[in-house]
Amino acid sequence: MGRCLHLGRNGKFERVHAGAGNGFEAAEPLAQPAGACEDVDYTDGAAFAFTCCGQDLDSDDMVDVMSADKRSALMSRIRGKDTGPELRVRKQLWRAGFRYRLHDKELPGKPDLVLPKWKTVVFVHGCFWHCHAGCPYFRLPKTRPDFWDEKLRRNQERDETAISALIDVGWRVAVVWECAVRSDPDAVGRKLAAWAGRGKGNIQIEGLDQKVRSRQLPLPRI
Repeated sequence: MGRCLHLGRNGKFERVHAGAGNGFEAAEPLAQPAGACEDVDYTDGAAFAFTCCGQDLDSDDMVDVMSADKRSALMSRIRGKDTGPELRVRKQLWRAGFRYRLHDKELPGKPDLVLPKWKTVVFVHGCFWHCHAGCPYFRLPKTRPDFWDEKLRRNQERDETAISALIDVGWRVAVVWECAVRSDPDAVGRKLAAWAGRGKGNIQIEGLDQKVRSRQLPLPRI
């Protein structure tokens, strides 16, 4: 029996269990979309169900309860920018005194934040969509594994191509993972601000084991 979150027509989130007939049973109201995927736009009042990359949701159950049409509708709601984690990172950097541009189309990969004064760019990556190895928010779904493996592999290749191109022309690159922002956005802000202002090299900030850590960003394999 699959588990997912359901946004009812009243705008309230419920945790529901999907029965064998793909119907919803035993809805459990939630005060907020705890663990909901940060990359989903919840503003549409129409009822829909999703099992994306949320905390407390098992990615093995992902899309098991969906028809092709519902799955397509879900995917159309996934944001490529202005996600919850990205907004939190912006707030932290702004509070620390950094000013930035957003999603600069002139740069490879259209970085989420561009800090021209410091020749620095920041990508805020969702752990599922960008294949964060070792992270509980990333696990390849059992449903249609070949499809997901290919799709996510292409995402990784685009990430590596963009990061390599940025480094080659002199930009410093930071990758902030969704798990870090979920774990402790204040710690993310401190680490990112310290690196942007006076750090060297390229870094990634992770939240594995509920602890926010920064380490050197591996060089792209391309």
